[in-house]
Amino acid sequence: MLRVGLLIIALSLTLPLFAQQEKKPLDNTTREGMEWANFWWENAPDTTLPRVLLIGDSITNQYRGEVQTLLKGKANVDMMATSANILDPQFTTAVKLAVGDYHYAVIHFNNGLHGFHLTAEQYEAGLRRMVDLLKQLNPQAKLIWANNTPIVEASKVDTLAGGNATVLARNEISARVMQELGIPIDDLYTPSVGHPEYRNTGDGYHFNNAGKAVQAQAVVKIISSALGL
Repeated sequence: MLRVGLLIIALSLTLPLFAQQEKKPLDNTTREGMEWANFWWENAPDTTLPRVLLIGDSITNQYRGEVQTLLKGKANVDMMATSANILDPQFTTAVKLAVGDYHYAVIHFNNGLHGFHLTAEQYEAGLRRMVDLLKQLNPQAKLIWANNTPIVEASKVDTLAGGNATVLARNEISARVMQELGIPIDDLYTPSVGHPEYRNTGDGYHFNNAGKAVQAQAVVKIISSALGL
């Protein structure tokens, strides 16, 4: 299988690809100590199978491999995962790079576990801007929004963390926005919450193999439906 390898870009570095851009009114460049972006294009030259793009963060990066395995021979699964907040112009640049000149049948997208400094109003504006961008870049693609996954206490994985209130608020905002825009939602929150067996002690954000498998199956189910498989 011919693949373009995983490209890891530290957005905190000054690279020509992420050159300084003119700041727009909505832009928010408050950043974490290290910003990152991972890109993956599967079977890059192939045009015989439908192509799917996963956009998200480290959660998406974790279930990507299983999604690819489950859709092998049915669709090529690409990915862009990043820590950039939804209003960071670097996020927009990364999305444009990921889409490139590919024609996606489905784009499954998420952003919300980073950028907690954004207000609810800013987050909603970012969601709307993201949808507009995806429609502009790939108007033929079927869009699917993925809910943000729950956050638990790192030392007590059966207990939701305080920051989970922001996750719930953002999921409510995204549900309203996506319903208004006619975009289906892949609810990854519900099958992930209340399952400490899907976690590893010491990590309140990420999931073990069992948790990743559950999420991947949900992602594949809704993508398969969109592809008519």
